[in-house]
Amino acid sequence: MRVLGLDAATAACSAAVVEDGRVLARISRPMEHGHAQALVPMILEAMGGRPFEELDAIGVTRGPGGFTGIRVALATARGLGLAAGRPVIGVTTFAAVARSAEPPAGASKLLVLIESKRPDLYAQLFDASGEALAEPAALLPDALPDYAGPGLLALAGDGAQRALPAFGGSALLATGPAHPEAATVASMAAELHARCGPPPAPPSALYLKAPDVSFPKAKR
Repeated sequence: MRVLGLDAATAACSAAVVEDGRVLARISRPMEHGHAQALVPMILEAMGGRPFEELDAIGVTRGPGGFTGIRVALATARGLGLAAGRPVIGVTTFAAVARSAEPPAGASKLLVLIESKRPDLYAQLFDASGEALAEPAALLPDALPDYAGPGLLALAGDGAQRALPAFGGSALLATGPAHPEAATVASMAAELHARCGPPPAPPSALYLKAPDVSFPKAKR
């Protein structure tokens, strides 16, 4: 199964093509801004001239993360899926980071933390096998220990370093990418397709909080 994976949800942008677990192409760049301009050229580079009709599915991160990057990736994936007649499968940034994280010895739980660029962090708790243990939430760092519960904890994601002091020694940093990787997204989408078949509808965004938007005041 050949899958195109996309990610633009955090402070990175990536595209990858994976076939039956083998990475055929992988393009990734760190970036705070400019996802809308960067994503399509990266997709074309990863595809390497292959027609999109050769894909079996398209995987994309659906958040949480940056509002603009999430919208850009979802819209691009939906457009490509519609044009090629291929299903689009969404993966959360939490699940993608959790898949690539390597917790230190002794940690029974993994807390994935995504930077919100606000006082709070986006958080979701997983067990050692990558199964979610709690619903995702937007929490201030001081509230994270209560959310995670007792025991030695591993922290992953681009918000892990900011959260670490709140745990007072009861948490360690996991190794692995701080941001979702498109190749991981593609592999997870392939697994979901094999297990559940094509989704009935395109993936929707997972924001957790409303975006910071200032609307102009109406003229009187």
